[in-house]
Amino acid sequence: MVRACAQSQRRFFNGSPGGLQVSSAMAPYRRRMKKYSPTHSWRNPSIPGPAPTPRPAAETARRFLDALGRLDFVGLREHLHADVSLRVMLPRHLVARTSAPEAVTAFRSWLEPAHEFEIAALDHQVVEGHEHVASRFLLRPDWAPDQWHLIEQVGFVHVRNHRISRIDLVCSGFRPVHFASGYGVSAPTMEGLR
Repeated sequence: MVRACAQSQRRFFNGSPGGLQVSSAMAPYRRRMKKYSPTHSWRNPSIPGPAPTPRPAAETARRFLDALGRLDFVGLREHLHADVSLRVMLPRHLVARTSAPEAVTAFRSWLEPAHEFEIAALDHQVVEGHEHVASRFLLRPDWAPDQWHLIEQVGFVHVRNHRISRIDLVCSGFRPVHFASGYGVSAPTMEGLR
């Protein structure tokens, strides 16, 4: 039970050498997460025994998040099965795609057409043997270049043979973010999200 709890506390976030970089202005949006590096041990120091062996499914989920955070759509495609099933619940409708090129095109259409793009958080956890992923991005989309928007996606990915075979996500949609006075131009706040 204790090991299962320790495994469920695994987190993925930038900070490793060569990892994703997040500006300090995005601090209000970042959740407190452990730093990830390939050699980092996830063992809780209060639990005796060796660190748990990384699971191939967990590594695949982390690489998927890393490619998504870098907007590396070629790399994203490499982590997907050719017949991947993507289901995303958006605020007004459901998006369903049944192939890797269609799934990559969906992610590209949401994230790529932006004037500016910031990673607020990337998160990976193992929940009862399933890969839970979450991403939070700040961006200024083409259709509103003067307004920052927050987009958050949370859900599960299913891995088969070291590739993602199914992605089930819930997406917040584009939520406008307002700036607090006194913080400067680059420090959005969550007040517009309530």
